Amino acid sequence: DLDMDNIATEVIYGIRFVEDSIKDPDVISATYRAYNDFIAEFCEYEANRFIGIADIPAHSPDGAAAEIRRIGKNGLGLKGALFDFFNGPAPIWHEMWEPMWAAAEEEGVSLSFHIGAGHGTTTVGPRNTEEKLKRNIPKVSYEAHIAVVAMQADECLVSIILCGALERHPALKVVMAESHIGWIPYVLERLDTKFREGEYDGMISTPPSALFRRQIWATFQDDRVGAHLAEEYAPDNFCWASDYPHRDGIWPDSQEFIAQTMGGLSDKMRQRLTADNVA
Repeated sequence: DLDMDNIATEVIYGIRFVEDSIKDPDVISATYRAYNDFIAEFCEYEANRFIGIADIPAHSPDGAAAEIRRIGKNGLGLKGALFDFFNGPAPIWHEMWEPMWAAAEEEGVSLSFHIGAGHGTTTVGPRNTEEKLKRNIPKVSYEAHIAVVAMQADECLVSIILCGALERHPALKVVMAESHIGWIPYVLERLDTKFREGEYDGMISTPPSALFRRQIWATFQDDRVGAHLAEEYAPDNFCWASDYPHRDGIWPDSQEFIAQTMGGLSDKMRQRLTADNVA
């Protein structure tokens, strides 16, 4: 399939919505351990082409840290891990997550924060994620959610920057997965404005946009607006993805989507967005 789509290498994200449907912490942890063992073995078949992302539990900072150490450079050797921030017991800015940040930096594991079913003001009627996944909500509510779902990452992104985790752990790498990117330049400008006004005194000492450019990456599929803002705002941080094999993905038409989304960019910028940045 990758050959058919002219794709050299694939970052493989793992199982989703586990913690929306399973509430027993021991079962969640066991499920993630089983998947992580599987994906590490799977990627060994073509280690230079398949890059597996682990899943780590969100119910416990210590549990998340322990699984990061098990799958990291001193364990299974996986390069990244997905954290379901929607299901954590506290917001991602909370100090309780310090063991997770520290473990990720120590193990060289990039932490991904992926959009999901989530909760939001567009939902009318049943508010739980299970109902949303089943589409047991009014169609206008569901479609409103689909229209803005990529921007669910906004508070997560801002919280990670403002909580100081990036300054405390300068080698930590964070990925906003399937977040798209067109909204990020506005958020960075807004953060920098408030930083200059002294809003974040005592919280962070580095301009928010500088922290983003140093330690955060974000992925998109067909975000033409974001691609055209990339060179000015974050030329080294935005990464194109095909979302294969998800039904929202653009396989096997990736080359067509790249031409439509990035055809007006320079060859150098297009190379950054499709290969260099994620590498």
